[in-house]
Amino acid sequence: MAAPAVSVACRRCVSYFSNCRRERPAAAQDSRRVLLRDITTIEGIRDNPLIGYSIVVGLKRTGDSQQTQFTTQALANVLQRLGAQITAASIQVRNVAAVMVTASLPPFARPGTALDVTVSSLGDAKSLEGGVLLLTSLHGADGQVYAQAQGPLTLGGYTVGGGGNSKEVNHVTVGECHRRNCGTRYLDRFKASQDFVACLA
Repeated sequence: MAAPAVSVACRRCVSYFSNCRRERPAAAQDSRRVLLRDITTIEGIRDNPLIGYSIVVGLKRTGDSQQTQFTTQALANVLQRLGAQITAASIQVRNVAAVMVTASLPPFARPGTALDVTVSSLGDAKSLEGGVLLLTSLHGADGQVYAQAQGPLTLGGYTVGGGGNSKEVNHVTVGECHRRNCGTRYLDRFKASQDFVACLA
């Protein structure tokens, strides 16, 4: 009667190892799985850098000095467009700073897509804290306007004190204008065709 018992044990062992053999390739296959998106890029699909020039107003006497001539000229141009006839020589710009505005337009963006923009001082302004960016047109590499930005700035640093007893934390001449104040437009220029090419990374 011992033979049947050994036979049953053998069948159980064979069944166990057979199940392990069937499960092992599946686990190995999962570990070797590679997604197409991880090894390819779509030709022509990329972020598009945008750039613009503007001024920041509302500073507390921390703006550009009178020697920064392009700031006074830019402010005079803005005022003339608004109907105020004024010369650049008669403007005091301590509360104004000239800035470069940059942003990145993501692929597949649509009209109205919100963007975050970075605002950087061009002149000798001491700080952009408390400033407001005036309406700025952001241009692509082809010179066309793809977005506009305007609004209060948020800085990642601050300055406290004055004279010889002051402290500055991080950069106060670079700030951000958050996406609720920046919108895209004219994005039909970036429309892609139905056909696309996948490039192996």
